Amino acid sequence: MTNAAVEFIAAELREINQRDKPLPLDEWPWAEDYYFEDRRPGSPFHGWGRLDRYEAIKASSELFRLGSGRPHRTLLEVIAVRGETYVAYIELVDAGTDYVFKHINCVAFDNEIRLVRRVVRFDVDDRDAAIALLDEWDAEIDD
Repeated sequence: MTNAAVEFIAAELREINQRDKPLPLDEWPWAEDYYFEDRRPGSPFHGWGRLDRYEAIKASSELFRLGSGRPHRTLLEVIAVRGETYVAYIELVDAGTDYVFKHINCVAFDNEIRLVRRVVRFDVDDRDAAIALLDEWDAEIDD
């Protein structure tokens, strides 16, 4: 199961895994109206609501300060795709030492598959909610 969004994410993860520091602020492939939301109960970001582009970049950059300082991210499984612009996948993040976790990312891209518009994160056992969110996003196009 693949689409243009999956291909973009796979390429981005390969690039991220080669880096030893976060991208400069202006090089993140996130739209100006980007938002991140974490729906995992017990996660450090749960209950924070939606983080805008700049708040999310700051939080993501912190991974480089944890553990080994060189996080490794792996796309483990694609759960669902909708069209070319939406994907839900399981990601493994290994920040080094004992800081390892898995989650589901639901990602929405712009129509050109150049910029990420939204990321919503779920626990790995919350597949139904992740798929329902993709369906909701996909239905917005038809409205």
